[in-house]
Amino acid sequence: MTRTLLTLALVLIPVLASAQTPVVGTERVIWDQPGASLAAVQGYTYHSIDGASAATILPGVTCSGTASPFLCGARLPALTTGGHSLAITATVTLNGQVLSSAPSVPLSLLIIAVPAVPQNVRIG
Repeated sequence: MTRTLLTLALVLIPVLASAQTPVVGTERVIWDQPGASLAAVQGYTYHSIDGASAATILPGVTCSGTASPFLCGARLPALTTGGHSLAITATVTLNGQVLSSAPSVPLSLLIIAVPAVPQNVRIG
């Protein structure tokens, strides 16, 4: 039984890891944003949701295009090393009421630690 479980784990772990997009965290995330006009989607506030954690505003979002859906993008939010499930929502405030879209389909990310810069190089 233990051998079967170990074999199953060894088969499934690479499959689960390969489903994640490996990144170092400095990349941009891009998405298609439907909307009435480019001005309308540029007026939205976009939030990232990482799994069950609280939503954070994506700074520096840019959107472009001439027809819906418009192409939008922003730098990835600060994420710790390891696996993350990133979804995006769009919000707009109309007459004091905040309206929010449902979250996008999550993007599965694997944040990889970049090695630190070697320091104090010398002949020993």
